[in-house]
Amino acid sequence: MTNFESSPIGSFFLVVPPGLEEILIYELSLYGQLRSAISTPEVTKGGVGLEAPIELGLELNHVLKTPTRILMRMTDFGCRDFPKLFKKMSQLPWDQWIDDQVPVDFQVSSTNSRLKIKKRIEETCLDARKKYLKLKNIDVASAKSQVDPVQIYIRIEQNICTVSLDTSGDRLHKRGYRKHVSEAPIRESLASALVLALLRERQNNSSGESAVRLELADPMMGGGTLLFEGARLFDRNEDRQFAYENTLLNRHESKTGQLCSHTKLIVNKHYGFELDQKTLQAAKKNFEDSRLKSECEFICEDFFSRSSEIPRSEVERWVIANPPYGERIQIQGPIANYYEKFFRQIDLILRPDRVGIILSNKALGRPLKIPKSWMLDRCLKFSNGGLPVTAMLWSVSGPR
Repeated sequence: MTNFESSPIGSFFLVVPPGLEEILIYELSLYGQLRSAISTPEVTKGGVGLEAPIELGLELNHVLKTPTRILMRMTDFGCRDFPKLFKKMSQLPWDQWIDDQVPVDFQVSSTNSRLKIKKRIEETCLDARKKYLKLKNIDVASAKSQVDPVQIYIRIEQNICTVSLDTSGDRLHKRGYRKHVSEAPIRESLASALVLALLRERQNNSSGESAVRLELADPMMGGGTLLFEGARLFDRNEDRQFAYENTLLNRHESKTGQLCSHTKLIVNKHYGFELDQKTLQAAKKNFEDSRLKSECEFICEDFFSRSSEIPRSEVERWVIANPPYGERIQIQGPIANYYEKFFRQIDLILRPDRVGIILSNKALGRPLKIPKSWMLDRCLKFSNGGLPVTAMLWSVSGPR
């Protein structure tokens, strides 16, 4: 393992959908190399802050599946007026992080601060950057127009300005592998969070073995995102570029390349149901393009019309699903009744050991009728596409 004792330390903030912070903390805990190399993570709503060797912090873009973005703090300072903001930003040692020829965009937020006008904050920061370049006799107009701008996040809260560099670029749920999409797809980061949540509950109630072998089934798979994220939960992402690769941080680029989870999730087989033939073919194509080694059985059938059960093997079977919320995809009748029918069919056809389903909060106005053998382990509340949802996690008792 790489020795990080002499490596420069950076301060990082891992952005995550509010409500899933504890899943991100759990995901971090699965990488044993991180325990001695990073500071104790600090949880705030919508993210986790930590200090780590810079190359290790950058590496998190490649291995973590639940964050949506990873920011690296450049500086922070007290600021109550625009002249102070201009002075501090123009004096930043920009060339520690960004090539002088690379353009910069600012993303601004302000809370409980005397500086409230976001557009003026952005303009002040741009003017400060121009002054910095002018003092170095660099023509701003000569910036590399063919290079994507580096995103700098300016957060002003209670008159404290925090300046952070985006190390991710596109949101991290854009893995780079999914070439074929379906209607109302779930984000990859949420799909991974659901699988990680099931794994955590499983480990909490087991002897702690390091390898978990299972079958993974999705009765409404769409483009197969949930199944794919389960299969690649601990794979390093090399299918896309990250923003830090276009900055001077690339000199720290992935000195490790060997962060690996001490827990292995081994999916022997995937089962997926999808009624729409075009969508099913998109899922098949995604799996073929990824060259996954696990066996896949994709069934073009309405799961509700299925009458024969899927035979069990000797390994565990987990069911994961993101059924319609009754918004973009309409359903007949009360949504709570629809979900209850779905639960019964899962129990009858798939005979699962664990179940994780993302449900619309609209259905939770009354207690849902759950199969008697299902025991609720945990609920996670978050938002999916702006809609409030709850991931409900069950373990199933009795003979399967």
